[in-house]
Amino acid sequence: MKIRNISGAEFSQIDGSRQVFVDEHPRRFASLDLGERVGVYGLGWNSQPINPEIVVSADGQTVWVGVDQYLVAIDRSTGQKRVALKLRSNLLEIIAAQKFIAVRAETEVLLFNPDFSILVDEDFPDITEEILINDNKLEIRFLEGYSLTLDLQTGCISNSNGSQAAVKTV
Repeated sequence: MKIRNISGAEFSQIDGSRQVFVDEHPRRFASLDLGERVGVYGLGWNSQPINPEIVVSADGQTVWVGVDQYLVAIDRSTGQKRVALKLRSNLLEIIAAQKFIAVRAETEVLLFNPDFSILVDEDFPDITEEILINDNKLEIRFLEGYSLTLDLQTGCISNSNGSQAAVKTV
């Protein structure tokens, strides 16, 4: 798996079905080579200083790619796009856990099951700082200094002062 920066002209030479995400006004381009069997994919995004986040799932079968508000999951054996989403805020991190993929954007957190279904899709009014995974709990920390803990078995969320609420799961 190799990623390299390319020009807009090189990007336009990549077949449209292999352009996994394209911003309306892209200023940066890259090619993502997933090997001889699957081939090369094109990425086009807007943010100059931001590079794509690329993570391989724990089972090694899927490559998750995200930048700006774009998220894509590509099956490494078939090249099929398993997930293609435009996020509501800018992507910050993708974490491959044993039982799920966690995606943290500025103001949202998504958890994907191994079958690519969405386990959690939660928006927040504040900007996330980090997410931590411990056993069956996901802790979401915010720049404002507080945190929320999501119990992945019950779907309940508790904040740093101990109060609880149910989280929407999809």
